[in-house]
Amino acid sequence: MAHATENSKIGYITIATVHRRQEARLIAAKLAAAAVECSLVDERDTAQLAFGKRGGGEIKVQVKRQDVARALPLLHGRSGPAGTNAVVDDAPRRVPRASFGFTGWRLTVAEGFALIAVAGLLALLLYY
Repeated sequence: MAHATENSKIGYITIATVHRRQEARLIAAKLAAAAVECSLVDERDTAQLAFGKRGGGEIKVQVKRQDVARALPLLHGRSGPAGTNAVVDDAPRRVPRASFGFTGWRLTVAEGFALIAVAGLLALLLYY
């Protein structure tokens, strides 16, 4: 993929920055359905950090400078130019989930402790 600096030289503007590829693909699909050409620029650092955790970064969704006025209303859920508020919301709903920032082996250990604690509570409820 091209770097953001290369695209910006030829007239591309970043309209969204996301951390997950699926989010970037959903935005790109919504823009493609409205005949707006876009480019996804992956600027994530793929170097391995301690404990197998990957570095930070994001994925940028870029459109041509002349398409920005058409792309932004689509991105914000409006189907037309400024003033029309017909909501286009076809994104899947996410269920809130507790996140404590654990990854890798720490997540596995935390899940193990949680499983043992729940089993202990169930045993106390059943036998007393």
